[in-house]
Amino acid sequence: SVAGIKWNGWSGSSGIRNDWLKWDFALNLSNFIQELEQGKTTEESFDSFFTHKFVSWAKKKNDLRKLLTTAEDELSPRKFIVNGSLPLISDNAVKWLALFAHQMWLVRYDVRTNIETALHAVDTAAASYNDINNNVQNYLPGHAVGASGSLLATLKKFREYIGEISKCISSLPHNIRI
Repeated sequence: SVAGIKWNGWSGSSGIRNDWLKWDFALNLSNFIQELEQGKTTEESFDSFFTHKFVSWAKKKNDLRKLLTTAEDELSPRKFIVNGSLPLISDNAVKWLALFAHQMWLVRYDVRTNIETALHAVDTAAASYNDINNNVQNYLPGHAVGASGSLLATLKKFREYIGEISKCISSLPHNIRI
């Protein structure tokens, strides 16, 4: 059952939400990739994407990483049991119940695997982002022959990493479940 405590990390002070990743960043990335594939990229759309949209990854990836590293503790039913009001249960029983519920929850929802996979994808996406960002001038429309193809392949790979992160985040329980 749902304990009624929501994990507020996705909408809290960090400003990171899977909605941003899935429906803003990934969507903008996919639209830009589609422009490249169709040969419709102009210098203005290129500059706009890299100046305003692509850079949001750099601004939010550390918050995303922090949320992922705290997800197990924040989402665990252990938090509800330890911080909840269970006046009829002894302190020792609360500790035992919290540990038991946490271990069962880890197995049932495969939380650690999802978090580890997402963190690996964040690191891989960050390296890919840095590579793209460091070489963005080489990709300007009309510059080197074949540069847009190289950019397209690199951006598609980057999009795969973003998709993996989003998939893992979506797989995490978004309420404390017991």
